Amino acid sequence: MENIKRKLEVYEILFRKYGPVASSCNITELSLLLKVSERHVQTVIKRLVNTGWIEWKATPGRSKKAQLTCYKEPIEACYDCVSNVVDSGNTDSVLNILSFGGRNASIELKKYLLHSNNIVPRSVCMPFHRKIGSLLPHHAICRTERYLVSQIFQRLVSIDNDIIHPDFAHHWEHDSSAAQWRFYLRSGVVCHDGNPLTAKDVVRCLKTLIANYYWSPLYSNLKGIRFLSEECIEITLSEGDFHLPRLLARSEASIYPIHVSTDKIVGSGPFFIHPQIHSFQQR
Repeated sequence: MENIKRKLEVYEILFRKYGPVASSCNITELSLLLKVSERHVQTVIKRLVNTGWIEWKATPGRSKKAQLTCYKEPIEACYDCVSNVVDSGNTDSVLNILSFGGRNASIELKKYLLHSNNIVPRSVCMPFHRKIGSLLPHHAICRTERYLVSQIFQRLVSIDNDIIHPDFAHHWEHDSSAAQWRFYLRSGVVCHDGNPLTAKDVVRCLKTLIANYYWSPLYSNLKGIRFLSEECIEITLSEGDFHLPRLLARSEASIYPIHVSTDKIVGSGPFFIHPQIHSFQQR
């Protein structure tokens, strides 16, 4: 099977070097750029030409310059590949393709769904080689389940490229020792079933988390969690920790309504599980 991810990565190297305009180069230069043999460069060029991503106008003579033109932005080429894979029903490699060049597949999947207006409904069917375990945030231990949880539910905060961003909480503050924190919640947040997500849900979920036998060691510094109002909750720590938001961005710290159960997964995140066909759909 063709390695689409690798082909995209090679194309991106060419695009970054030569851009979307006609450029002069030769096989030797491309060999050094791609760190492959000159013979393999010929194969790479042929594949990219056949895909329609580049035009290659060769000039007779070993040292003669050829003309290379890149036709598409690499991410556009990626989206085309993903659409072809989805249309063929072979969705097992979608996330792998979207992660080309070290990209975050989760973030790129969201961008792809927003970009692709022709997908109706906006859903992703994700086949797995094993039965998926519980998607309740506190029960999800394996990487696959934790990834799905991160897409179905919100947390107080989120992490993108190692930077903390607001999620259910739009603002937070702490005292001088970072031992007492207040998180101010967005109003009007609703779950996939139309019910509101509340401050009491946050308090209940975090209290359940710190009492969980598996997660309690990681969250042992959380001394108290208190409901202050419908817009604010307070967390008290045994010892000050300026990195508390980073901990609360983990998937097991997801917030869910009280009526969530093993057979009824309801969150407020960007995706939900379709109850009949168990596909992954964007809100």
